[in-house]
Amino acid sequence: MESSWRPAPTIRLGKWRIPALLVAGGVAFTSLLVPVGVLTTWSIQAVLDPETLRSVLHSGSMGFSNFAWNSLWTSFLAALLAITLSVPVALFSVRHPSRISRFIARVCQVGYAIPGVVIALSLVLLVNRALPFLYATPLIVVIAYVLRHVPQAVRASEAALNQVSPTLEEAARVSGRTPVQAFVQVTFPLILPGLLAGGALVFLTSLKELPATLLLRPAGFDTLAVRVWVWASDGFYVQAAPAALFLVLISAVPLSFLLRREQIFK
Repeated sequence: MESSWRPAPTIRLGKWRIPALLVAGGVAFTSLLVPVGVLTTWSIQAVLDPETLRSVLHSGSMGFSNFAWNSLWTSFLAALLAITLSVPVALFSVRHPSRISRFIARVCQVGYAIPGVVIALSLVLLVNRALPFLYATPLIVVIAYVLRHVPQAVRASEAALNQVSPTLEEAARVSGRTPVQAFVQVTFPLILPGLLAGGALVFLTSLKELPATLLLRPAGFDTLAVRVWVWASDGFYVQAAPAALFLVLISAVPLSFLLRREQIFK
């Protein structure tokens, strides 16, 4: 089974190769190496100072491991829910194009244009009136992440489905498969890399989401992004550095998957 995807052609730069490398290297140096270098230096200072290290590992009633765990499980659950919700929307939009399907797909993009503060305030009003049992729970934070970042999952799912020819599903139907069986056995394995890429994007953006988390988190529920903001706003940059560096390291895992997914699923 093959999809309609084809690799992009290689363009030879010739004499512009060195200038292009310098420009790309300059961007990488200023945007990645300098910030990571500063964070690493401050993190080493925090580790070498026992008092600072103690305040980083045990802040209030929670510790660094709690902040990291809160960030990981909320972001992972948001990514899983976003991908699950994006598949039927993408199927309807790509396989059954119409005004209604296009409208639904566009509505799903609204969340990315709305600030996290607005989404958080809207959820507070909605949950207080309709679903009070969700208020001041971590689940409302996850819901905010999903609403905020589901456009990334929808776009990834649509792109993956556009690369799979409908004739493959038709061939499965002709051979006696039901629509569900055709999707599970034929389409889903082909779009899985795209779905995982969309999930990785949602995971990355949820990790660093701050406004919605600040407004919706229950008392005592802090993520790494929240703790970095708290420490930095108080002027404790050395204390904030280990958490910020850990966020960078966590983000490197799904980012490496995004960059290598073609080789992984080759």
